[in-house]
Amino acid sequence: MHKDLKKIYINLNPQKKEAANLTLQNFSNYTPLIGLAAAVVLVIIILLQAVGLRKMYTARIYRNEWLEWEDRASLIKDVKSETALLNKEKESLQEVLTPKYEMVFLLEDIFSSLPKNIWFEGFVLDKDFLDLRGYVVRWQEDHLVSLDKFINSLRKKKYFSSVFSKVKIKNSQIDKVNGVEVLRFFIECRR
Repeated sequence: MHKDLKKIYINLNPQKKEAANLTLQNFSNYTPLIGLAAAVVLVIIILLQAVGLRKMYTARIYRNEWLEWEDRASLIKDVKSETALLNKEKESLQEVLTPKYEMVFLLEDIFSSLPKNIWFEGFVLDKDFLDLRGYVVRWQEDHLVSLDKFINSLRKKKYFSSVFSKVKIKNSQIDKVNGVEVLRFFIECRR
């Protein structure tokens, strides 16, 4: 094939059309389609507006209802949180009221093991430990010897040793009470 070939156009309609007539004919041909498309778009817009208005109306109704129930809802929320706090307090009180061991037997073992020259300042009892605080007065023997006898006696008590297997002196220091030299002690008893 040759590159220099020119295209040939054959006009089968010998009448020459005017540009104005062609534009008018195209306009009259496509006007119904444009009108139909515009009508469809208008209907879609109206439907979307109707759906939007319906949702706004529903939201306004729910908001008005919520405003009526908001005070009650906050009251219910407060009651639920207070109930949860009371349940926690109830559980902690039940733990105190129902100990895992018999307090009478523990105190019996402690007081039956006390030498005459030891007295208590107080004790802290928890479910896993017992801390004893007190004083030792020097009487016939050294402070530490009396304290050691007390601890060994506690270790030999059947019930006490079954509850607290680890008994040791946590801290001790020489102090004066009413002008008398005493040994202040802290004994730690663990499970």
